[in-house]
Amino acid sequence: MSVEITPRGTHGKGMPKLPPAVYRAFNKFAFRLGQLGVMRTLVEVTTVGARSGLRRTTTLMSFNDVTKSGSWLVVGSAGGDVKHPAWVLNMAAHPDRVTLDMGEGPFRVTPETLKGEERAKAWRHITTTARQFAAYETNTDREIPVVRLTRS
Repeated sequence: MSVEITPRGTHGKGMPKLPPAVYRAFNKFAFRLGQLGVMRTLVEVTTVGARSGLRRTTTLMSFNDVTKSGSWLVVGSAGGDVKHPAWVLNMAAHPDRVTLDMGEGPFRVTPETLKGEERAKAWRHITTTARQFAAYETNTDREIPVVRLTRS
């Protein structure tokens, strides 16, 4: 099990270009709403920077992994950007130092990139649950990573 980096794309649309502090503030607010019962699918994933070695926390939408108990799925869409989000690269560099917080405190998880039919099945589940992810796929030509996080 590991996180594998697929090639970056040749084109992509990505998220609007805003200062990182704006995204962090919004994500923190959204995660707190999730703890109050709104937007329950948001989680905080903490990784260790691939180059910096610093802890990095990212708020992501998660999906129940219907194929494996005690696991969740997260998507490295970056809004359909040409490149993978930093947290995917961080997981690949330090897969043994990833935690997941669903609102009750962080716990260690093991990340694994899904491939082939397993990824296709998960992708269908994700795009049925959250239709915006299907649009992200049309924004770029890179394969958007689907990562399974399993409680360690």
